[in-house]
Order: sequence, then C-alpha cells, then structure tokens
Amino acid sequence: VLGLRNLPFAIFMGGADDAYDRNKIAADKTAELDRLHAADPGGYVHMSRIYPGLPHWMDRKDAEALPWMAGFARDPWPKRIVWRQDDVTHDRFYWLRIPDAAAAKAGDEIVATVQGQAITLTGAVPAGMTLRLSDRLLDLDRPVQVIVNGWTAYSGRVARTGLAIEQSLLERADLPSAATAILRLR
Repeated sequence: VLGLRNLPFAIFMGGADDAYDRNKIAADKTAELDRLHAADPGGYVHMSRIYPGLPHWMDRKDAEALPWMAGFARDPWPKRIVWRQDDVTHDRFYWLRIPDAAAAKAGDEIVATVQGQAITLTGAVPAGMTLRLSDRLLDLDRPVQVIVNGWTAYSGRVARTGLAIEQSLLERADLPSAATAILRLR
C-alpha cells in the first residue's frame, strides 16, 4: 500500500465476506493505511467500510464511495512519491523512470521529494534514473538540484524540449502528465 500515498483509496467489504480471508485482509490493509496516514498526513487519504454481517454483496452500501471519490482530482505531479516495487516490477511511477524494470527487485523502494528547487531521492535509486519534469513540479526557469542518498547528483538548469514532450506523450497519451523536460542521472 506504500504506493497509494497520492491516490485516494477506498476499501469496501462485507464483514461476513470471508472467502480467502478477504474481510481480514481488508481490515489489515485499513489499519496499515490508518498508520501511514497518521505518520504522513499529506498522504494515504482513504475511506474504509467493512459492513458487519454483510456478505460479498453489500446491499449497495458501497455506493457511498462515489460522492467521496468525486471530491478528488488526480495530481500527476505530486511533490512527494513513495514507490515500492511489488512482485511485478515497473519502470515508471509518476515522474520517475528507472532504466530497466527487469533489474528492479520486489521490495525496492524510492522516496522522492520536491522542496522548492531541490529534488531529493532516497532508497534503491539506480544509475540512469530519469526524472520527467514539468513547471507543475518546479520552476524550470531556475536551476534545479538533485540529491540522491545524500550526494548531489545534479545541479543546474534543465531545458524544456519538444522531444521531452513527444517522448512523454508516446509513452502515455495523457496531456496533464506530459513532461516538458527530462533529466537522466548518471
């Protein structure tokens, strides 16, 4: 659930829905999300309902999720990302890209934080990590500093390019998440 930091998430379960221990797993995940949100109030927004006595079919009580979810808008440029690789690894998460998803291991974790013009990366940050940047994340007219596990990996301006926009849209045809600059770390 660590990757859910920037995604409002809902869990709905009938309390009597015990096939595969679903009701117990839902309660455990709810408790985990509660702990994560308490430790990081800017993230892990969630709603959880485990309806006592109800089976898999919850008599449409889960419809309360719709107005709750309607209150949120997706942010493709969050200032804090927690990316943990699961058993199926991925090469991209929000504005981060690793050079080879196959080289990632389950459990690898990267935390990325933007504060002003500084990007701080901690964890299993591989060589060749790519940062997909936008003015929605930081001011590309000013120098950017990137700190990886305590050392300065980059300091300077990052140019906006048409190629960055084109590559970004070819990867995912999603205009709001299109990068205008790309910075590949060594």
